[in-house]
Amino acid sequence: MATMKDVLRLGIVDNDELTIGALTSYLHTHEPAIRIAWTAIKGHKAVELCLEGRSRPDVLLADMSLSDMEGTEVVRRIRSQTPLMPILAITSFPMEMYARSVSHAGAQGIIAKRDLKSVVRAIHAVHEGKVWDETDLGYAFHTCSQAYALLNDASDDQARDAVSLTARETQIVQLYAQGRTSAYVA
Repeated sequence: MATMKDVLRLGIVDNDELTIGALTSYLHTHEPAIRIAWTAIKGHKAVELCLEGRSRPDVLLADMSLSDMEGTEVVRRIRSQTPLMPILAITSFPMEMYARSVSHAGAQGIIAKRDLKSVVRAIHAVHEGKVWDETDLGYAFHTCSQAYALLNDASDDQARDAVSLTARETQIVQLYAQGRTSAYVA
């Protein structure tokens, strides 16, 4: 049994309460070293909890599709304020939809929801200071401190430009770049 010192406190933001329930149940049963610090269904609440010292989890698991804001915006708002907590993006959509934008927003990796064992491995990896990228898409994920520095370095215009679009905006631009019509994009 894990001691309190060994316990990893996980925050989860996901607008799908079934996903939260499944993750919570799986972790409780199969991974005693990970405890749920809190869950949120709104991005704004997750940002608030992560920026408050007492409620800040050891790792944040952030869904990319939220009802009140894009998951990439949650990541960006947190990472631009603190280098102290790893953030792992999670999605049920193809990872290539979000990998680029979430890497620029400051996450330490992205993982698909479909394999809970891989989710657990990814949580542990980012908690240990590593990055997680099994997309094979070539996007550069950074450690917490590197991502924080990139987002806050005013002299790095390229990094600032790269984080100026939300995931949805990036998806729309990509569709237009592929020659899709406005009707198709809509």
